[in-house]
Amino acid sequence: MLGDQKENEVFIKGSLKDRGLVLTSKAMQPLRAIPLHQLHEIHDHEEHFLRVTFIECLVAANKARLRSSGGTAKVNGQDMHTAILKLGVAIEKAPKEQFDSKSKTDSVCPYCT
Repeated sequence: MLGDQKENEVFIKGSLKDRGLVLTSKAMQPLRAIPLHQLHEIHDHEEHFLRVTFIECLVAANKARLRSSGGTAKVNGQDMHTAILKLGVAIEKAPKEQFDSKSKTDSVCPYCT
């Protein structure tokens, strides 16, 4: 999921399609704001953690938005933004064996404080 925006989009679209969801035309904009190429190398198990956790966060954000405000079932930019924030929390709470503290950085993501 890291480094290549097009690869990320293909992965996300495929993962959402498997769950019966699609993206709106502008849904990827929040993710495109993160210069992923600036992230340092991570381990394969960390990348797997990021991919799986991000999709879970994205689906949960979409469901929560639909429950609270209705609207279209398509995954939108608001859902993407919420999922990015939730992923940051998940990374912070991840055990060292799952996501090494050396791989954690907040200098790249414009959404992290």
